[in-house]
Amino acid sequence: MHTKQTELIHKTNWKYLIILDACRYDYFKMCYKKFFDKNYTLIKVYSPGTWTFDWLRKTWTNKYDDIIYISANPFVSNKATIKGFCGGNHFFYVVDVWKECWNDNIGTVHPKDLTEISIKYINNYPEKRFVIHYLQPHAPFIEFDDIKKILNSVGVSKRNLLYHIKELFPLNVRRKVGLLILKHFGHKLYGFLFNLLNGKENTYHQLIVRYYGIDTLREYYQKNLELALKYVKYLAEHIKDNFIITSDHGELLGEYGIFAHPDIVYDEEIQLSVPWLCKGSATYIQKGISSKDEEDEELIKKRLKDLGYLS
Repeated sequence: MHTKQTELIHKTNWKYLIILDACRYDYFKMCYKKFFDKNYTLIKVYSPGTWTFDWLRKTWTNKYDDIIYISANPFVSNKATIKGFCGGNHFFYVVDVWKECWNDNIGTVHPKDLTEISIKYINNYPEKRFVIHYLQPHAPFIEFDDIKKILNSVGVSKRNLLYHIKELFPLNVRRKVGLLILKHFGHKLYGFLFNLLNGKENTYHQLIVRYYGIDTLREYYQKNLELALKYVKYLAEHIKDNFIITSDHGELLGEYGIFAHPDIVYDEEIQLSVPWLCKGSATYIQKGISSKDEEDEELIKKRLKDLGYLS
């Protein structure tokens, strides 16, 4: 029986919930012991979504006045509404780190910057709980030597057939069609069609595989995770106890010829299984769930485009 992440989030007595974006359980399991000792317990849990927006809308359904959300991900914004979700409507406050600390040279927010800002807010609001959302191990891969070459190539000819299909057909229709293809024709045809529609050379992952190979992609995904864990460990030493490390969703790294996190679930272990790490054993305490100004939405769109979400 799967352990549902959403149930643990709302029933576990945590003070700090640390999100590693697009972090697979299997990769986390391989490397977390480099940073956290045997006093920590790791279990596998299952996310409700295959990508950040899906996870957000299924996880944070109410108003949480006791939570400050510190976000490196532009999907979580204090004032702007993205795909129907406005973080400011769900949390006491959202700290838009993606806006303050975006680094164009690496195409993302460095985990060091997120960590420093998080410590500042934790010190200033000791009575609040915190969700701290790192963008890593989600691409771009910060330690990749040719990161600028890849970033400059991402999105070329991006308005392909898949772009127009997304414009014409809603998500639920695309999911049903995709699942029918998987059921009757298998993963290989689905992967072939996905890459054909998406354009084989236009995404960050596909460009790395084309120029450097699949092993390089997986190696630098792991390095990106370890870079994030280096700073999470530093944060953990500051906050001491009562924190959880988890993720919003998994990541495809070339399995079935598909990359990143498409919105159709066809391999739960890769796409939905994520880590749940805590010090000691998690204590489960039923918690009661407590029941705009305009923002620069063009900047949000630009950041999401940099991350490969928008064409």
